[in-house]
Amino acid sequence: PPRSTLFPYTTLFRSLIAVGVAAAAAAGVALALADKNSNSSPNCSSLYNQFSSELNTATSLPIGSTQWIAASQTMFNDLGAYCSCAGGPGELASNPTLLQDVQNLLSAGSGAGFAVPSSCGSF
Repeated sequence: PPRSTLFPYTTLFRSLIAVGVAAAAAAGVALALADKNSNSSPNCSSLYNQFSSELNTATSLPIGSTQWIAASQTMFNDLGAYCSCAGGPGELASNPTLLQDVQNLLSAGSGAGFAVPSSCGSF
């Protein structure tokens, strides 16, 4: 008989860990191969669309409200994700309306500590 009542569980967990490590290694190899075979730039359009949607939400709310603060913070987080993907401001630089909306939110939210993410450079 087993020496410990935990014997079946420790054996189960060891096997699950081994399977998880093998799966993670295989996924890493697959991602590395896919990245190596991909010569195109990343598709950042979904991040741009998400950022634009959050910007529209933030600009439609009363400035200073808790909803505005939450929407603005989400928008700046999404802006950072987009700029990281695009390697800078990307499409935002060629859209003066969106750029102006971001600048307006920056000036309105200066007391809340909002700032352009470093991945976007300066506006």
